Amino acid sequence: MYILLSIMGIFIALINKLTDRFVTGEFENVSESDGKLVEIWGYIIIIGTVILLIFTVVDISDDRTMMWFFATVKATILGFQAWTEWKYLEGTKHIATFLLMVVSVITFLGITDVLEQRKYTSFEEVVYEKLEVSEIEKVDITKHSGGAAWLTLKDTAQIERLLADFKDIEFKEGYNYESSRYTITIYGGHNKASNSTFTLLLKEEGFMTIRESTENSNKYKEYVIINEVNYLEFLESEELEWKQ
Repeated sequence: MYILLSIMGIFIALINKLTDRFVTGEFENVSESDGKLVEIWGYIIIIGTVILLIFTVVDISDDRTMMWFFATVKATILGFQAWTEWKYLEGTKHIATFLLMVVSVITFLGITDVLEQRKYTSFEEVVYEKLEVSEIEKVDITKHSGGAAWLTLKDTAQIERLLADFKDIEFKEGYNYESSRYTITIYGGHNKASNSTFTLLLKEEGFMTIRESTENSNKYKEYVIINEVNYLEFLESEELEWKQ
């Protein structure tokens, strides 16, 4: 996200330079006119409101929320600037500022859409396509809810049933702080590194954390399950013999 924001900042700065070429008028800035105090107090009110919202209302952990918030703040600042330039300056600078506001908001919303699309994925893409199911050595499962218990699956047919229940899960990236219902660790079967493992943390309220560990890396992502699929069917069946 921060790389895209940096690119967007450079792009907007270039647009600002281009629009400034068409500016005409006696004053370059409102601070050089009778509107100096209005401009100062306007910015103080805007900045104060932004700080208040960040600490009281805005969910700073959500990228989409933050992008919409930044877009709104940018539009407010540039809109206020365009109004003061129209009110206190003679010439066309307010038109250039208004055009910059429009370009900025469109750019923000475009980046928001790109980021949002990147958040969607599936269990098949994240895990299943990276596994050779028939080559999996074993799957360790720990049940945390309803009394701690554990078991190990080594039978290929059972492992295939377990993963088949997960295969149709669709995800959206999202933070979660729910407690884990099951911890599932898959050993072997990775088509990129034979000694790598996947660890799945199946959490309450339809959340899942997936950790992929290899010799050189340890990556993990948090997801919310967005489709209706009974992925716990085999895990909660009476076929499994749990040890306590």
